[in-house]
Amino acid sequence: MRLCLLLVVALLAPLAVPAWAETPRQVAERATKRANEARAQAAAADSCAQAALEAAHRAQVLALAAQREAQEATEAMQRADSVEVGAGITEKPLRPWRASSVSQQVEQMHQNADSLLLSERVLVGSDTVNLILRERNFGRYNRGLLNFLFIPKGKWAFGMNVSYGEFDTEDVQLLSFLQNLNFKGSMFSISPSVSYFVRHNTAVGMKLGYSRNKFNLGSLSVDIDDDINFSLRDVDYHTEDYSASIFLRRYIGLDNNRRFAIYNDVELKCSSGNGTFTRLYNDQPKETRTLSTKASLNFSPGLCVFIQEYVSFNISFGVFGVNYTHESQRTDGVNEGSRSALGASFKFNLLNLNMGVAVHI
Repeated sequence: MRLCLLLVVALLAPLAVPAWAETPRQVAERATKRANEARAQAAAADSCAQAALEAAHRAQVLALAAQREAQEATEAMQRADSVEVGAGITEKPLRPWRASSVSQQVEQMHQNADSLLLSERVLVGSDTVNLILRERNFGRYNRGLLNFLFIPKGKWAFGMNVSYGEFDTEDVQLLSFLQNLNFKGSMFSISPSVSYFVRHNTAVGMKLGYSRNKFNLGSLSVDIDDDINFSLRDVDYHTEDYSASIFLRRYIGLDNNRRFAIYNDVELKCSSGNGTFTRLYNDQPKETRTLSTKASLNFSPGLCVFIQEYVSFNISFGVFGVNYTHESQRTDGVNEGSRSALGASFKFNLLNLNMGVAVHI
């Protein structure tokens, strides 16, 4: 009887399990899914924690940088105060880096920048020199221009100016009365120079020069009306000139990179040359020879640009000059006379434009 009851219970037990009960496989799958979700949440939490650590590190770096800037600004203010006290201007106690208003803070920052720029030094050879040269104000008004170090003391500069040009016109008709114009000409000049910098941005030097000009008028006819007409042919003119000069050049550096500068040349120049003018007179060649000696004092501003580390390009033009000239003239070997002249000029002369290259060592 008991055996029968056990068999009945065993057969009816599966029917007693509720319909919503899960199988062991389903339970295992649900546990695996929950474990995966837990791992994903843990990875997301780890990523957020890493991002928070990086943000904290960046904030710490910015705080240290701000602290360094505040310390540098305070030191700059202390140096500015010490400079003022050393110069005997007004003795002021060292003050911390603070300003009562935004405008005062901006002004204070500009003053600190100027102070740091004025005290900045650069390495030249084995010595350090100020980047901005202190200049004495000779006028009544200080324009606040800064003279940056451009070329330091002790440097040599070797320069060369060379120019060459040719002209050639044939059968050119101008304004209907200038006809049969045949003109040829050439110009050549060379001028080597050497200079030594006795002070920062100040050099003294010597320059030699040679120039040659040749012009030939093969033919020229002028026909204005029946009463005014003439023609020229076989007219030659050529000159040669030798010169030597000494000069003083002062540069004003325009930037702290030592690339651009303006300068002014004061040059004392002596030259000697001759010119020959040949033309036909009664169908016979007639030659006039002129010997000239000239001394001049010239002032020439210019611009200098370093195109490479040791090579600079220079361009200058004559503005003011005082000159003395003595000339003597001979025609066909016969002395015809001489003259002397003293003059001065103050003008922008495009014909006195000089360009050249210099090497600095």
